[in-house]
Amino acid sequence: MAEHSTLHETPHPVLLGLREVAALCGMSEASLKRMRRCGRFGPAPVAFSKRLVRYSRAEIEGWVAAGCPARKLWLERKGGGR
Repeated sequence: MAEHSTLHETPHPVLLGLREVAALCGMSEASLKRMRRCGRFGPAPVAFSKRLVRYSRAEIEGWVAAGCPARKLWLERKGGGR
């Protein structure tokens, strides 16, 4: 019998919710929300709707590898800004 692979079975999802991002970064959801509000969290969310927001795993991992710079510096390093 052939096995079928789905996005839900992938060991590392491409897009992460707030809880998964906080866990990946080793912080609480409250700390992550605080960092977002004050501009210390660099990666921008991917908003599918007002309530459905995800983050790119690759961008989160790149941000952590870069030393977790503030949003403004992160966007400058990426070569653009919003």
